[in-house]
Amino acid sequence: MYQSSIAFLLGDYTTFGGVERVTATLMKLFISAGMDSKLLISVQGKPGCERMFYPPNTIVTLLNQSQDGKFTLVDRLAVVLKDKQVGNLVFPANNVTFTNAVLEASRRANCRPIPVFHGSVYASLTKFVSAQEFYQKPKLMLSALVRKILYPWKKLRLYHMLRQCYAGVVTVSQGCADEIQQLFPVLTSKKVPVFSVINPLPFSVPEDHASLLNNKCKEIVFAARLERTHKNAFMVIKSWEKIARKYSDWSLRILGDGSLRDEMEQYTQQHKIPGVHFEGFVKNMANRFYQSAITVLTSDYEGLSMVLVEAALFKNALISTRSYGGVSDIIEDGQTGLFVEKHRTEQMAEAISRLIDNQALRHQLAESVFTRVIWLCDCDTALSVWRKLLAINN
Repeated sequence: MYQSSIAFLLGDYTTFGGVERVTATLMKLFISAGMDSKLLISVQGKPGCERMFYPPNTIVTLLNQSQDGKFTLVDRLAVVLKDKQVGNLVFPANNVTFTNAVLEASRRANCRPIPVFHGSVYASLTKFVSAQEFYQKPKLMLSALVRKILYPWKKLRLYHMLRQCYAGVVTVSQGCADEIQQLFPVLTSKKVPVFSVINPLPFSVPEDHASLLNNKCKEIVFAARLERTHKNAFMVIKSWEKIARKYSDWSLRILGDGSLRDEMEQYTQQHKIPGVHFEGFVKNMANRFYQSAITVLTSDYEGLSMVLVEAALFKNALISTRSYGGVSDIIEDGQTGLFVEKHRTEQMAEAISRLIDNQALRHQLAESVFTRVIWLCDCDTALSVWRKLLAINN
């Protein structure tokens, strides 16, 4: 039976998103450094339907396959951790209920849990609603009031969860780390250390990076889950609608799927918005970023946004909403990209126009953010922090 000193846990390893990309990249980093980390545990998933490039020798264990047909996350996970003699379990921690279950299973198996916050903690504490949404749907005011009432309770749940993380917690950006430390200054300074680890680059630096800007097409890329919650994906269509006819030689390419896709496509057709291409799920986005000139992000919450990192690596100029989390690790407004306020379609349209009209600024921002992500996503720095974390209490 295969035994592992380090294992990774995912909800569904066959899906394709930021959490899965970070996990796959981290597994490759550990293996390249000689660390035993081939074991990937997944709560569910269908073998053969993987959409992510995991290391070639990855060993996948599914928790939904139990001989007696019964399944409880805590019991089943504890058995797997014991059988595989897992010493360290790295897992996503943004859902409090899921994290509490994993912490209990780890305790039973005498395994060190290492929770990773892939997104902003405020994603589980709040929900951003714009003034325009309140105006259009007054009933949202009641929902906002309920959320405000529940906020102290949610924060207390998060506090009790963090108290159990004796080995510390990991965030994928300094912005996310700052949020946790600001929310719980005493806990994080005295009992639960917070490690900010920027994930290594998902792609190799292009060999022709010096000439990348010479090969750009008049394309704007939006890559995300097409959802309202957290991603606010509809904003990109409504922003582009305001300027699309002015820039008929430019196109907007939307990469990704989700519950909003049909609605977004219908809106585009009904309003006859030119230049929009829905490409669905794209496994290898390097080719898209290679030819695109601008990448936009409309999220309310982000951990770091690997989309922005990947786009920057191919010298795209970046525009993002000023979301909670770690986008500020990448973008310094006017220096390495442009910020707009959340849900402000007018500002997003103006920012896109500004970059289309000003090639010099577009190139300046692209060069600056390329340099920043090369420095930010350094493999040796990430590995050094992870080695320190894995050595805690050894």
